[in-house]
Amino acid sequence: MTVAQKMFVKAAPGRRVKDPYSLKLLAPEGEWKPVESYWLRRVLFGDCTESAPVVISETPAMEPKKPERIAEEPAPRPTKYSKKHESGDGHGENQ
Repeated sequence: MTVAQKMFVKAAPGRRVKDPYSLKLLAPEGEWKPVESYWLRRVLFGDCTESAPVVISETPAMEPKKPERIAEEPAPRPTKYSKKHESGDGHGENQ
């Protein structure tokens, strides 16, 4: 099985070229067409030019985002297991 080759063609200035299958005019910005004798003849006779496609971004230009303000984390709350005394003897307050 062979992979169909394609070429990007657009009508030469002042020319209007119809697709032989759809009978629609070639789009002014150009179209991908199969590499066939019809399109090769159009290029050879000067009705079309083979060119690279023009890539136009579909998405609008985005503005840079402002950095979001990050909320400060609250101080940890003491728990019943937190160290109450720092005496070091493990028996509570110094007696």
